[in-house]
Amino acid sequence: VSPWALRTGGPTPEMRCWWLLVALALPRGSSGDSLLRHHAVLLSTGSHETRLSLYSESGGSIEGHTLGKIVPGLRNYIGQHNIPRAVAALLPLFEKVKKLVPKVELARTRVFVYGTAGMRELQQTEFEELWNGLYESLRELGPQKFPFLLRREDFQVLTGEREGFFAGLAVNWLLERINAGAEPITCAAAASQHLVGAFDLGSTSAQLASPLKQAGCDDLPGQRRGRTRSRRLRESDFWSVSLETYGIDEVFEAVTTFISENLKEEGGANPCFNAGISLDALHVGEDRQIRAEGNGPACREMISLAIWGDQDSKCLRDHSFCLLDGIAVARRAHRSEFVAMRSSYTVIDVLRQHSPKGLPSWPTPPLEEIRASADALCAMPWGDLSRSAVHEPANDWNSLARLLPELCLKANYISVLWRGMGFEPNSRNVLFAANLRDTHVDWTVGAALEYFSKMAYRRPQSHDWNADVMDMLALGAMTCLMFVTCYFVIVQAKFLYQWLGPRGKSVQGFAKKVDATPENADEETRGESHKAPGESKTRSDEAPK
Repeated sequence: VSPWALRTGGPTPEMRCWWLLVALALPRGSSGDSLLRHHAVLLSTGSHETRLSLYSESGGSIEGHTLGKIVPGLRNYIGQHNIPRAVAALLPLFEKVKKLVPKVELARTRVFVYGTAGMRELQQTEFEELWNGLYESLRELGPQKFPFLLRREDFQVLTGEREGFFAGLAVNWLLERINAGAEPITCAAAASQHLVGAFDLGSTSAQLASPLKQAGCDDLPGQRRGRTRSRRLRESDFWSVSLETYGIDEVFEAVTTFISENLKEEGGANPCFNAGISLDALHVGEDRQIRAEGNGPACREMISLAIWGDQDSKCLRDHSFCLLDGIAVARRAHRSEFVAMRSSYTVIDVLRQHSPKGLPSWPTPPLEEIRASADALCAMPWGDLSRSAVHEPANDWNSLARLLPELCLKANYISVLWRGMGFEPNSRNVLFAANLRDTHVDWTVGAALEYFSKMAYRRPQSHDWNADVMDMLALGAMTCLMFVTCYFVIVQAKFLYQWLGPRGKSVQGFAKKVDATPENADEETRGESHKAPGESKTRSDEAPK
């Protein structure tokens, strides 16, 4: 503090500026929000590919981007001799992250590597060897090539139930049913605010997450029944099930094999492909002369027999609940509203665009509408269907050129699976979505949300000293810079004010002093010498004022 401030006493403008900066820099809340943005890199790897997504959080707002993918998945790099190849394939994706994240925040950008269904098929010793090799190789690159926060415990193979839980968090966040702390917006029973479920159909597995009653809401202690408060959602707040053998590509292979083995007569018809398509080109004929003849109801019958067999498929004909991997999913599925994502969205969206009947109730079509649209598409000749296609990628999951020949079978499979899970034919409780709030609908959004909510709303059990040091250094540097700037501005303004005189009355005198010539100065001096003593004394007395 300047001597001028000490001499005058009381809080000076410099002090007030300093106090304001300190107040702004102090942590707010129980865990201390940072002035910097938080970032998380999520690598999701399955059987076919590995995708990298970057998520950023600031002030309760989360933004996400899928920056790219590598093919095949990391499971194909098992073995110490393959680890350098895996690292070389991943580094270009991390270079994209370095271009988007400010350099000062890279060291606190945490990297998560999550294995999904394709990795769950491996033995624990196999994926542990892969995780250890990737962790050590990335860490050995050093902060210049890999300046990210890397921890061994962040390399995990997710259970199917936890993957479903992340999908449930994602859809509720994107629909604004929960906040950035993963807490329900309200625990009231308003229909517009209750939580929704998630149906995530992937290549090799399918996950269903249904919220339990009063999920994320606890009764207030000492209050009468019905008074609740929201809390952070936990995995136990969702009924999650993972169907490891019900992935859309897995079922496609199983159904085509089942049809080929059962069409023993020459000239048999495959009802799950459009008439005129070459089955040999799709590798589903297996040296038999099988012709394609699209028929929606017959295709659904074949699918149910391939999945459940003759006895278990009676559940569809009797309109009763079917068992999926021995689980009565229907007892939970029909009670909630759901968001269908990934492959289920892709297939039904392409069906909507190319079927003669379309889907008038899109994006919440009932099951019977999907069936009617699939029947109309299966009845189309392949030549007409292929000419109606625009050969552009449908989305990140399947190219349109690959999906169209398989569309009849895959659309009917989704309708069969939904009926087996208990969805009513006329129910419109499923929303198909690929993007919500300018963010791609994916379970990785929920994984990022859980990480950010732990940082902002709960003190972590293991303290992150590296992140704290970066926070303190950044806050200290910004605070010092702002204080020095504020101090010099105020001090210079005070000196300028004293130099010009109080209330600016000596501005004219200052100008005269600057513009005065030596001759004028001598005349003023001689004029003062002829003035009366009383006048000089009066002026000298007035000067301090």
